[in-house]
Amino acid sequence: MTPGIAIAIVILVGLLTLVSYVERMYTEMGKFLSREFQENLEAFEQRVEPRVGMSRERFALSVAMLEQLTTAAIALLVGYAPAWIGHAFIEKNRPATFTYPFWSLCADLKMLACAIRDRRV
Repeated sequence: MTPGIAIAIVILVGLLTLVSYVERMYTEMGKFLSREFQENLEAFEQRVEPRVGMSRERFALSVAMLEQLTTAAIALLVGYAPAWIGHAFIEKNRPATFTYPFWSLCADLKMLACAIRDRRV
């Protein structure tokens, strides 16, 4: 794995961890919680929320959307990284994904549809 891809995956996983934590904080608000988690929740409400500058609902929606986007970015990286590495180090060429991203996506979706229908191209 190239260092750039590894760094991107680590950054995205770290971001996903942070976003998931914040989303859990908003999910658990108002429930009976253990003392440690309740103290953590109170600290979050006092220190982080005033600095965000958004309402609680808007911030929760933003965090949920960020979580979905981060998960999609990780899935794309994990899905395409082996192909890019194979092109770069084994075949010694440049993948069409970089030159023709739209056509590459269309071909990937066609391959996925054929795989789901169990049909050869």
